[in-house]
Amino acid sequence: MAGYSNFKGDNALFINPYNFVSVDFDSEPVRKDASVRKRGSSGVLHCELVTKTPLSIPDVAEADLSKDHKEFDFMRNSDEVPMIPGSSIRGPIRSVYEALTNSCMSTVDEDQLITYRTKKAFEPGLLYLDERGEYHLFEAKRYIFGVIGGTYARYDMEPDLYTVEVNRLDDYAYGDTVYISAVKGEKAFKTRKGFTTKSVFIEKMGKNKADGLMQGYICIGEPFARKKHFESVFVKEKEVAVPKNENGQSLLSKPVKGLSEIIKLYNDDKLNSNAKNRSFYKDRNYKKIEKGEYYPIWYRLFKKEGKIVNVHLSVANLGRSAYSADMGDMLLEYKSCKKRNEVCPACSLFGMTGTESMSSRVRISDAVMEMAADRTQKVTLKELSGPKTSYLPFYLLSKNGNYDEEISYDNEAYSIRGRKFYWHSLEKGSYLEPNGIKGDRNASVELVEAGNKFSFNVYYDDLNTDEINKLIWTLTLGENEISGKQCHKIGHGKPIGLGSVKITIRSQEERTYAEGEYKITHIEKPMIENNVFDDKSVVNEVLEITSIEACKYPVDYPAIVDAKGKKYNDGSNTHASHQWFTSNYSLGNSPEKVLPQIGYENNNEHALRWKTDGGDMHSDNQIKDKTKAQNPLLKMGAEYAGMVKGYNDKKTVAKIKLDNGGVASIFYKEIKGAKYGEIDKSFKNGERVNVSYCGKNEDGYDRWKLLRS
Repeated sequence: MAGYSNFKGDNALFINPYNFVSVDFDSEPVRKDASVRKRGSSGVLHCELVTKTPLSIPDVAEADLSKDHKEFDFMRNSDEVPMIPGSSIRGPIRSVYEALTNSCMSTVDEDQLITYRTKKAFEPGLLYLDERGEYHLFEAKRYIFGVIGGTYARYDMEPDLYTVEVNRLDDYAYGDTVYISAVKGEKAFKTRKGFTTKSVFIEKMGKNKADGLMQGYICIGEPFARKKHFESVFVKEKEVAVPKNENGQSLLSKPVKGLSEIIKLYNDDKLNSNAKNRSFYKDRNYKKIEKGEYYPIWYRLFKKEGKIVNVHLSVANLGRSAYSADMGDMLLEYKSCKKRNEVCPACSLFGMTGTESMSSRVRISDAVMEMAADRTQKVTLKELSGPKTSYLPFYLLSKNGNYDEEISYDNEAYSIRGRKFYWHSLEKGSYLEPNGIKGDRNASVELVEAGNKFSFNVYYDDLNTDEINKLIWTLTLGENEISGKQCHKIGHGKPIGLGSVKITIRSQEERTYAEGEYKITHIEKPMIENNVFDDKSVVNEVLEITSIEACKYPVDYPAIVDAKGKKYNDGSNTHASHQWFTSNYSLGNSPEKVLPQIGYENNNEHALRWKTDGGDMHSDNQIKDKTKAQNPLLKMGAEYAGMVKGYNDKKTVAKIKLDNGGVASIFYKEIKGAKYGEIDKSFKNGERVNVSYCGKNEDGYDRWKLLRS
């Protein structure tokens, strides 16, 4: 792996696209009985919305979702005029109102399972479900065997280390009962990276029980290209005395639920590109536990004052695990309101769902573009990914400011950071895919350009004066001028610079009831009442993150840059953005940098800094990754033609010389009907073929898909 260091050149600092408005989780929202309320006023606010940056509102209903690369037009009404659904405005407005009024966090999924890649090695174990429906965890001793020509082994090692000859690992399924004998003592050998390790090797292994053999359960590890040489058998040892929690439930209950969800993630080929072809994922039949069979797992115990306080489970030694705490546990008293007699200010105004649902007293109409001629453009966006709640230095906040203690959702020393918002970025084109690549991980959209105007109405019913003033302030963010700097973020692509809009109120019509009659009042450009919210520190945080002038450094996700401070666009694993995250928070260490709290992003001491591998500036037309086989610049999803030019020694991989001078490799499992060791029968030397480029794997090697021959 390349070494990375903080970039120290000009323009070295940047601001992460999102941050969090503070929440005091030691407090709780003020909740009141919704039925105890005096009659208020009803009316309508006639509003204008101006786009400060390009805006994307994808018309999903009209798109062809069967294509790998999705393309979306901007949503339009029946007159083919661009429009913004009221729901796309209502959501961001409610989020701001929740923050300003210290309300519940209604949009957070309380059942969200939080998973993570383990930072420390787990221990081998066996999970067992007894007849009473209670889970038991057992320690296990791990025995290993080499795989000769196995599904996952890619390199051969010294012959004497292969004490078991398994030419096809497919003969075994995860969790199968096997009987083994072991070589006496431990054998030392050097790993691929040159480290010396010791393990107990299996001498004999089979499915038939016999005297002198130990009963074990086969554990097929997670595949890593060109690294896997051994698989394992777990032999049961003593039970782990896992205690119960204060509710009388075993501390294993939540970890087991998390484990089952992780197995589903592994088997989802939309999330895991290996799921279609690797039996590691298909063979993880969790129903074996339900049948009362022992199930191989990896576990880690967390202790406090010598007592077990938590257990994490995984299907790999260094794999994915789940925290016992879900997002609902982290919200504490800020979970969404559930009862009509205990309602926070936001739920009182915007309504709530659930067993005791309550309708909204605010309705927002669709916003329609005012200009007769569309000002739109069609572009290809850079890749967008989902929230990475498992990246702890950005999502968790130390209560005492000390991040040396292990960061974890299960550690009471940490809380979630607060309510998530996105910074504004006025940098033109920051949302564009730099190489114009159209793949299955990004999309092409129609954008409404900056400077367009939309009109919409906000209808309110039975609001008191304080609620009306707070609603007006939230809509305008305290300034009722089109030229104002306080803006909301709406629509698609908020992290990459899209969706900054300024909302103003042109006029207000209000109906009040007094002395037995209704009165209609018309107000041109209503005044903004300041000081309507109690927590001034939260108001200041909201004003900072909603200001289009707040950021003096570029707003962008962390990245690796070259010696001149330019971001790499070569698609290599070495220069991928995840290397920044790994370098910042590596195995067994405290994070180098945590996400600065709002107010510190522009402070050089706290601001985030690009990382570099010290590489030279690369030309745009030929970028080379020095750590891997060199190929011309490739486009994700693009089709390439070439000719078969040989095979590897095991005849499991065909080598293809591409017409553009590059090289592609096709694994035998990519070819229908091809057999292990016989790829030459499916592919003849000199045969013309077409392949599609699928990007880099986690080791930085190119992945290819056979299209036709």
